[in-house]
Amino acid sequence: KAHENSNKLFGATNGQRLSFSIWDFGSQRGAYNLNHLVMVKSGIYLLVISSVLLNNPEFKEKELDNIKFWLDTIRFYAPNASVLIALTSNIANTNTQCIDKTLRASLSISDQIITDDNGLCCFAVENAAPPVRNKCISSIRKAIQKCVMEKKHIERKMSFRWLVCLDMMLKSSSTFITLSKVKEIARNMEIRSSEEVENMLHFFHNLGVIIYLTNTQNLREIITVNPEWLLRKLAAFSGRRALKEFDRKEIERFGLSDDFSKLSKNALVTYDMLEYVVNDKTLMPFMLDLLQEALFLSKWTASGDNTFLAPNFLPDSYDEISVKKDISGALKAVFSFDDTCLPAGIYHRLVCLSIAYSGSVVQSKKPQITDSWSKVWFGQSNFVYLEQNIPIKQIILYAHEQHAATSLVAVITMLKRITQLGMSLKLHFKIKLQVPPVETKDRSPTGEISESFESFEKAKSIKLRPWFNGDGCEDSSATLSRTASLIETDFRSFLAHLASEM
Repeated sequence: KAHENSNKLFGATNGQRLSFSIWDFGSQRGAYNLNHLVMVKSGIYLLVISSVLLNNPEFKEKELDNIKFWLDTIRFYAPNASVLIALTSNIANTNTQCIDKTLRASLSISDQIITDDNGLCCFAVENAAPPVRNKCISSIRKAIQKCVMEKKHIERKMSFRWLVCLDMMLKSSSTFITLSKVKEIARNMEIRSSEEVENMLHFFHNLGVIIYLTNTQNLREIITVNPEWLLRKLAAFSGRRALKEFDRKEIERFGLSDDFSKLSKNALVTYDMLEYVVNDKTLMPFMLDLLQEALFLSKWTASGDNTFLAPNFLPDSYDEISVKKDISGALKAVFSFDDTCLPAGIYHRLVCLSIAYSGSVVQSKKPQITDSWSKVWFGQSNFVYLEQNIPIKQIILYAHEQHAATSLVAVITMLKRITQLGMSLKLHFKIKLQVPPVETKDRSPTGEISESFESFEKAKSIKLRPWFNGDGCEDSSATLSRTASLIETDFRSFLAHLASEM
């Protein structure tokens, strides 16, 4: 959430005017797909945590896992950015030093974390009395102000022409500006090189002043000068809670009642409904590409050429026990992110990309998803079951033997695309593949069948079936070699080529 008059909040330092854009990140599932778009490298991040949860034995471990999850996410998307931890509390009843010790013992507290005047890794913020609360907030303001003034990028010298261009861009529109208009402004400032215009836009994007996306030509054509406007547009597709924000009377007046019913009951978005939400036909190519690149929408051919599936609107009230019966006897492929992290959004983007691929495969059934698991069909008879375990940083693929090789190739290719495009760091993961159990060898003393795994590299070298060279399946290592070139293609080409390989 951007606030333009942040100078009033932070004041001026040494006669210098500071300008801040403050964004409020949603922690709900639907917002995770935006992290790679809006977590800028030069930002300063404020993580707000609760002393009530940390002091409650019932919730302590879950809260610590949640804090670690977001610290890992910030470190991944913005490795050199500073982080402040704000501890909401009743100071009279909170031992801040004790919580500091808890955080240091449980988390990796690096120089990235800004400490308070007493060297504590969290800033206590009083929930109750305004005088005390204001004093606490003042200390956070000063810490942010000091941190900003020490950042190297604010001292970077740039062309005065760039600054004038930015000023004219921001004044020309309250929402967005076209690339052709930016080039016109640049020409008026004697900037005639397309490369310099690109460099200028990327620089301001990395500062968080504008949003300039370049994955497709339609995305390149629009530069967002008010990030909050764009995030509000995207928020309409962030999840089922967004349904409450729709004006039902207006929808009925526009003749879109059936379209709204499809969205609320079946998570299907018609082109007419999309036009209604965007409310600007000139923006449709941009928004359609953005929603698909951010995986808020997936083409769903089963319901017509102009229909999309919105994964965030799928209900998450499935009976997990009955769904898990479907994977009885399935083999596991475990993707471990031990060496780095499993940041917010990776699992959800994998699920959404799987759904997008599913929509391109004939006779695929509608997926079932929740925060922690999903069941996605790749055709009429093949489905994959994906599960994430945040504390141990794993994503687990379950696949039946006859589809194990193709499912493995599809998920690896999708993960590589997700983790290698638009990221500040490469996200590395290791794969362990379950060895098919043999009744006589793999039974434990209690009679249960134990699980045995091999590393991906060893499984590949010994051609472990059914993952490699399984009956009726092509060798997945050969397929992986061919799909490697798909990772950097545009989104539609990626899905089309992946479908042809599978």
